[in-house]
Amino acid sequence: MRIGYENNSGYENQISLDVTESMSSGAAPNTTCYVRILFNVDNETLTEINSLLLRVRYDDGFSAFLNGTQIAQSNSPANITWNSEA
Repeated sequence: MRIGYENNSGYENQISLDVTESMSSGAAPNTTCYVRILFNVDNETLTEINSLLLRVRYDDGFSAFLNGTQIAQSNSPANITWNSEA
């Protein structure tokens, strides 16, 4: 899933879930977008998996977690809170 928002910088066609309205509505726009994507892997498939690949295109920063463990990050605070900024 390709989640994000774009202000005419050329990535608009790569976003499948646009969060522009949610990020910019109200008197105090959000600087953080928290996204949770649930997925399931059955036991048979799980035994066959040796690695996972996460592709992230970003311009400010991100943190990615799998089962509550941070697995990747760039330009994110050491102690992340719900409203942390990159």
